[in-house]
Amino acid sequence: MILPFATSDLMSTRSRSHTAFSIFTERRFAKAKSCSRGNKSDLRLLEAVQAEIDVFELRLAKLAYEAERVKLLITIPGASIVVGQTLVAAFGDIMRFVSGDSAASYLGLTPATRQSANSVCHGPITKQGNSTARAMLVQATQQYSRKAGPLGHFFQRLKRRKYHNAAVVVATARKLAIIAWRLLTTGEPYCYAQRVATATELGSLRIAASDEKGRGGSPRGVKPTAKLSGGSKTIRSLDDTYENEGLSVRSPLPLGEVRHLRETGAVNFVEKSSVATDPQRIKTGTQTAENTRRQPEISQTEE
Repeated sequence: MILPFATSDLMSTRSRSHTAFSIFTERRFAKAKSCSRGNKSDLRLLEAVQAEIDVFELRLAKLAYEAERVKLLITIPGASIVVGQTLVAAFGDIMRFVSGDSAASYLGLTPATRQSANSVCHGPITKQGNSTARAMLVQATQQYSRKAGPLGHFFQRLKRRKYHNAAVVVATARKLAIIAWRLLTTGEPYCYAQRVATATELGSLRIAASDEKGRGGSPRGVKPTAKLSGGSKTIRSLDDTYENEGLSVRSPLPLGEVRHLRETGAVNFVEKSSVATDPQRIKTGTQTAENTRRQPEISQTEE
């Protein structure tokens, strides 16, 4: 495809430039056409691979939905379905670990200790055990630099002392392993989970595994009506979310843990997770304990 030019002098500077541009344009169109055929072939291959990945992800979602231990681990902030299934497979029978420190040591997240007579040297982590589970916990820890709650406070406190380095991330990953051991041992979900994120994660798992949409509400074909003035949607409390998804509710916090939450400044976060809230009333400042379904568990414990 040669573009026509207006001048008859083929040896002029303008004519040579026009001819070079035409040849370049023709080659570019030919190369683009060839690349287009190659891209279509690559897209067909990617679609086939993605179809196989979707089959495996659906199978994993169904297995996770049927396993209560995986659903318990999903309540930990940052722990996805893959992280929960990896930890369950790595731990096996959780009763063989006498403490959370033993579970963390089994995954190689405890520092190595070398001792000779009166000389004691503490080195890096041992990196023993399941390396995949250890890597999953380390990746799940990365987001706590911008998370609220006790885990976020722990991460940020270490970060102020040691900056955002591997030691801070590994220390938080070790704490995650201990929390996972605690949840699997007691059979209770995480006490300090985030309401919206937890409800979204458990709801997505239920929809992917059983194709069951939101529970309750209006039947099919009936337009839903707003339950609150202004048409807003109530954010469920954490206990309501756990009960709706078939998990056990949280036990009241002991007084020592409540005192520690007050010292670390995380008590407001826990109180907000214990009540159902209205986003519109939060904006206007009219959200009180009287218009909530549940009272904060911290107040019940202190009484």
